[in-house]
Amino acid sequence: MEREYAFLLTRKQGSVMNSDILREFTESVRTTCERHEGVFRKLELIDTTTMQQNAVSYDVTKRILDALQEITMERIGYFKAQDVTWPQARDRLGYTEFYKSQLQMQFGTREVVERDISFVQPIPIVVFTTRARDRILVFKKKLRSLSKGSPESSRLIIYAGGHIREEDSLKGKDEPLLSIARQAISREANEELGIAYYPSEGNPLCIWVRNHPTSVKHMAICFLCEVDVEHFTFSLNENEFIQRTGTSQSGQFISLAEVSSQAEALDSWSILILGALFDLKVAYKQLPLELPFE
Repeated sequence: MEREYAFLLTRKQGSVMNSDILREFTESVRTTCERHEGVFRKLELIDTTTMQQNAVSYDVTKRILDALQEITMERIGYFKAQDVTWPQARDRLGYTEFYKSQLQMQFGTREVVERDISFVQPIPIVVFTTRARDRILVFKKKLRSLSKGSPESSRLIIYAGGHIREEDSLKGKDEPLLSIARQAISREANEELGIAYYPSEGNPLCIWVRNHPTSVKHMAICFLCEVDVEHFTFSLNENEFIQRTGTSQSGQFISLAEVSSQAEALDSWSILILGALFDLKVAYKQLPLELPFE
């Protein structure tokens, strides 16, 4: 009421702006919040009794902007590297060999998780091949879609996929990694290729290359999908991938022999996948392992 009277020449209370109505309104707000706060992502009460109008406007605006930033910032999944049991000399394992039930997924903002070398981010990916397994769908990512120093930069890759997001976990904190990974790759396949895909494999290939500052923070969970090329239609996300134009191989099914002949253009995950899933021995120089979190 003091704010209401601040610039008026009268002290007479109005039919709506008066002490009784304000008291009832305040009580109604409290009651409504207590009754329905569980259905909102975030609910805050601000007591403006002793605040000036400009201070109220600033506080409310700042809280709204902070909430919007929190909502729009991508939250991705990770493990603490110290909790991961992985043989020192191996870069590939089956999911059932790697995953232990006590290894629980955590989520944080992408900016924070990507910066911390003590976190390992599981990355579900999928390889599309013909039913005869004689050709593979290859991609090349646009530089602007990659983080600085990414091993995929300027490389030919044989998979699509991406980070696990918090919304991929549908059953709470006790949901197994495989269930979350399946949901994540289903979403990624739709976003990147415009297709409906959901893997059924129970033991996908896991890859953890620890010879690069970026690679050591990412672990691939690789699914394999055999398709009938004649009836397999997809559309490359133009923000992520170089399109199928001119002589570009991105978005094309090419033979194993042709893939093998371009070994120097492949990234390490692609080379390891070729050996593990296609028995294609491509020269791969394994650099000394460097584990900064040990």
